Amino acid sequence: MGMQEAETTLENEVRRLYKVPEGTAVEELTEPKRTYVNYALQTVLRGRLAMEEIRPYRAIEGIRFLDAGCAYGGFLAAAAEAGAKEVVGIDVDDRFLDIARPFLSAYGIPHQVAKGDASDPAFMKPLGGFDLITCNDVIEHVDSIPRLVESLAGAVNEGGCVYIAAPNRMCPEFIRKDPHFQYFGIVLLPRDSAREYYFSTTAWREYDVGDYLELEDHRALIESHGLELDVINVPEGSPRQRVQDLEAQFREIEESGASFNDSRLTEDKNREVRDAVAAAVAGFRKRVARLRELEAAGDEAAAEREATAIVRDHAVAVWHLVARRPSKEGYRTEQPSLAKKLRGAVGRFLRG
Repeated sequence: MGMQEAETTLENEVRRLYKVPEGTAVEELTEPKRTYVNYALQTVLRGRLAMEEIRPYRAIEGIRFLDAGCAYGGFLAAAAEAGAKEVVGIDVDDRFLDIARPFLSAYGIPHQVAKGDASDPAFMKPLGGFDLITCNDVIEHVDSIPRLVESLAGAVNEGGCVYIAAPNRMCPEFIRKDPHFQYFGIVLLPRDSAREYYFSTTAWREYDVGDYLELEDHRALIESHGLELDVINVPEGSPRQRVQDLEAQFREIEESGASFNDSRLTEDKNREVRDAVAAAVAGFRKRVARLRELEAAGDEAAAEREATAIVRDHAVAVWHLVARRPSKEGYRTEQPSLAKKLRGAVGRFLRG
């Protein structure tokens, strides 16, 4: 047994779940099925990339690891590859666990996988504490984000961390095409309204997307439980240039929003989408106007901070958050010099 057999098992199980005939290429599938299948098949790659991101903040060798919302098991495989001594996965959906179990077994990775809700303290408490918890592409699907954050914060050991991937609905990329269904403007609508939009335009009867929080809402929730927050996927390069790029993207979004008219939707729903897009564009431009005022006043330091904040709030499609539980011994990292450098950069960024 090994990775090659595991990959074959994964592909077979994913094709079974999504009813993809043998011999049919994934690229031939229609949306949203193509997105779902590709996402499932890339589960290990996403896990490996996350482990590399996390290493500067939390050593992985020898740790106890939990993936909250483990789905197909890719993060468990990646953590085991990186040296975790114990990997535990939980998910609420048996369909995904029925893929994770044979996949991990084919890979030969000792694991514990169970059905359960990471937001439920009664379920989480018997699992004990963990040095690293990942919660990837989950937070926007739960019924209560505050309850989930409280539960995860209660399960992380001192010196450990929680890694959360949280989508940003104010990123032009996701306004143009949301990450779940590839629909224009749907991320900007309230939950019930977005569900109506979706069900009006597809025969698929599954819609499990909940709320999208702003970054500062995530920060307030996480820090209220005694955790220290860093955004670890801060874009590099000139913030001013990135703001210019964003301006061009929002102009395109504005044009698309003004003419948006899906024949499958009611006129009221079309108008709601147009209004939501117009409001998002106006909010972005208000931020840029403040930046231009600072530039005109010659306050370069403040202008740079404002540009950096605009990039943080609009250019990052999915915020990668590391929430750490302080300990007297400090954090154990595998690359201390890099960790120090990254924390300094992120700190400067967030102070903007």
